[in-house]
Amino acid sequence: MTFEIGAWSSLAKNNFVAYLEHYDDQDQVALGPWFGWFSNRLKGYADTQKLKCAVQPRSGGLRPSLELEPTDHPLAVQQRDGISFDQILDFYALNGHDIRDSLGA
Repeated sequence: MTFEIGAWSSLAKNNFVAYLEHYDDQDQVALGPWFGWFSNRLKGYADTQKLKCAVQPRSGGLRPSLELEPTDHPLAVQQRDGISFDQILDFYALNGHDIRDSLGA
């Protein structure tokens, strides 16, 4: 199972222009990866803003994926090693979407 969140990153102007120019191409994956800075602060984690990341365009109208630099930051560790279902529920709850009652937990 995959857990994804919509996040932002910085991107060099020339890479952003290339992304826009090739948005409808069948193989956007070939454009990247590009360097970026993770541009969100996520509740429940030490400061996540400005973590180094690779921005990988994806085809089919999907948002680019962000892969954090392999560090010991908890978010990078969870991206690399995985996250438990309970940690996902904690993340939802911290962000105003506690669904435990509806799960009977």
